[in-house]
Amino acid sequence: MANAGSLVIELLLKVLKGTPLKAAILEEIEKQQNALVGHPFIKWLDDPDDWVIGPRFSTTCYVEDSVPAVVYLALKYHNDPEHALIVNTNLGGDNAARGSVIGALLSAEHGVEKFPRRWVDGLLDPLPQLMPK
Repeated sequence: MANAGSLVIELLLKVLKGTPLKAAILEEIEKQQNALVGHPFIKWLDDPDDWVIGPRFSTTCYVEDSVPAVVYLALKYHNDPEHALIVNTNLGGDNAARGSVIGALLSAEHGVEKFPRRWVDGLLDPLPQLMPK
């Protein structure tokens, strides 16, 4: 658990300080200081997502699988938050937990503006910064 928390916090802090998400992830992979980034993520980017999430990383909530799955999806879809979250949802399993971390990482880089309005419109109590001006 400590490895998972420190990795996610490290990535979030880097992105919030201005490092692009892709660069932050690649830096963590290169440093190899966290066991959760010891997978061949770069090699797998061309594979279909359901060959990675499911067969290689369980879709269940086990941290040793879910955090690397988040890293893989955030790296692959770093420029397309909407697609990243849709892909994650369609992969099933513990997609809500994965989605919350992916969403946090992607919104740290892109802000809420990069997410579709239709995901906010109709919410009962949306945050004020999400409301149209």
